[in-house]
Amino acid sequence: MATYRVRAMDAEWLWENVRCALACPVHTEAGRYVSLIAQGRFAEALEVAREPNPLVHVCGRICAHPCETHCRRGQIDAPVAIRALKRAAAEMGCRGPLVSGPGTMSGNRDGGGSVTGGRLPAGGHAGGAGEGLATGRQPAHLRPGPGKKVAVVGAGPAGLACAHDLALLGYRVTIFEAQPRPGGMLRLGIPAYRLPRAALDEDIEAILALGVRLETGKALGRDFSISDLRANYGAVFLAVGATASRELQVPGADLDGVLKGVDFLLNVNLSYRVEVGERVIVIGGGNVAVDVARSALRLPQPEAGEWRETLLTTAADAARAALRLGARRVEMVCLESRESMPAFAEEVEAAAAEGITIRPSLGPHAILGEKGRVKALVTRRVASLFDAAGRFNPQFIPGSEETWPADTVILAIGQTLDTSMFSPADGPALTPRQTIQVDPETMATNLPGVFTGGDAAFGPRIAIAAIADGRLAARSIDAYLRGVARTTAMGAAGRITPPRRLEDDYHRLPRQPVPSLQLDRRVGIAEVEVGYSREQAMREARRCLQCYLNPWLDPEKCLMCGGCVDVCPYNCLRLVPLDRVVLDEKLRQEVAWKLGVPPDWPDGYALRPQAGQAWAVMLKDEDKCIRCGLCVRRCPAGAMRMVEFSFWGSS
Repeated sequence: MATYRVRAMDAEWLWENVRCALACPVHTEAGRYVSLIAQGRFAEALEVAREPNPLVHVCGRICAHPCETHCRRGQIDAPVAIRALKRAAAEMGCRGPLVSGPGTMSGNRDGGGSVTGGRLPAGGHAGGAGEGLATGRQPAHLRPGPGKKVAVVGAGPAGLACAHDLALLGYRVTIFEAQPRPGGMLRLGIPAYRLPRAALDEDIEAILALGVRLETGKALGRDFSISDLRANYGAVFLAVGATASRELQVPGADLDGVLKGVDFLLNVNLSYRVEVGERVIVIGGGNVAVDVARSALRLPQPEAGEWRETLLTTAADAARAALRLGARRVEMVCLESRESMPAFAEEVEAAAAEGITIRPSLGPHAILGEKGRVKALVTRRVASLFDAAGRFNPQFIPGSEETWPADTVILAIGQTLDTSMFSPADGPALTPRQTIQVDPETMATNLPGVFTGGDAAFGPRIAIAAIADGRLAARSIDAYLRGVARTTAMGAAGRITPPRRLEDDYHRLPRQPVPSLQLDRRVGIAEVEVGYSREQAMREARRCLQCYLNPWLDPEKCLMCGGCVDVCPYNCLRLVPLDRVVLDEKLRQEVAWKLGVPPDWPDGYALRPQAGQAWAVMLKDEDKCIRCGLCVRRCPAGAMRMVEFSFWGSS
């Protein structure tokens, strides 16, 4: 006879079943803003999306979307396109256009400068506070705080998120950024065809509008030390990223024409000249390698030694440039099989569609040269990637060497922290992996008042994880400066709401493809993913199962007639005899109290109702429920109700 292991539908259970929010490192309640989009309420959707994530325009384009991976709709047909809908909320809920123009952050390659509030001025000069945003959005209401000063080193996603939250808490925040423009690897590592700079600038300008001061061209270890910061600021957040490329130990790695992936992207994204020739090979199978390959395909090539660095001013110039866009042949060589490449599958598919040849299960053996310049790459076939203990230890097939002609070889085999910025006297403790040693619960380092997060602490990860680190660090810094403990309590509140209607056909709608540029138009920095129209976004948003809604049973009213079980279209409700359930510890204590049985009964103890007590329990299979509300409508006693739950303290 089958038994059922059950747990109570408490706040923890409810939260775990809102899987998109649980999977998101900042716990964005995606279902709520998606549902608002379905109603055409884009401005409200933007508010919900931005509340836990100050980089909403960025994440609407390049987020790795773990929310989609865990979306319960994917168990029925395909997950909701949450990332694309976040972009729709950001664009259609925004009151102004996403354009870069005079006075914004686009196009500057000059030296250091500073700015507080409003738009960043071109040329790196100081700007005044309160100049306003391109969107017309007013600065957020600031919570009165202690007014203490906090230094943030690095204007990447972790640093920006930390500065944003600290500013809202009332702190005076200064961001120090080594590069001439803020954004970190969002600006310097992600190509503009994936992340337009206007979208990045929009998010950064909104953060600066909170009163955050930005100092560009100021590098840790060159212009100031950690000791300097600790002497002048109440707390310090190190968000310096992992910007050093890993080395490849093969013969010929020092030849001219061998470039490092991060350096290559940095130069491309800062608009410096990069000559790669007609045949480019990228070594690596991760997202950086894909970005490198797709960028190489888009690089303008010089003709007869000529290189044009001036703006194109005529139609003839534009036509000639279009003919010269991209290397003639770009290949990727990676150790992994095509199916196990660490890069996102959608990015690999986009690269292949654009004509990039992917050569999987090959490892670099040597780089051949002629007169000091790259001529070819020699590879060997991979026999295995891991040893018997599961450690990464590639083995190659003897005699499987192949030679691939190349003008340029770009190494994109991983990134690491540049530790040269730290001095032995005041630097933080490092791990054997050469990352900053950190307490993952607080983001604190071994140095009092110094916190860290992002790639510097955990190695290269997705942007939304770095944003989560920055937000956690802000809460920890606030607690540290106030001299109080950081609270982590969580709860839920519910309100009765009308159930959805199956007549809307939301359970039958297929996933709406996200529009993209045609292949023959993917040149230069033109954004590849176009995004949904308003109507497309609303249609896709209707597919959300709204997991924060739940059928809720009032046991005092239930007649146990089984009507709800009979009407459920996906058979997710079941009445089960009491002696066939095995309860978790929390529920066991509650049931023991109600039934008057020993709270420490053994696992095999059979629950048998006494006179006047219920003989069965109602079980719900969360994986199958589509929130159709038929059980609510069918219940003759009004015992089943649809409840909308909201959560607090979950992020």
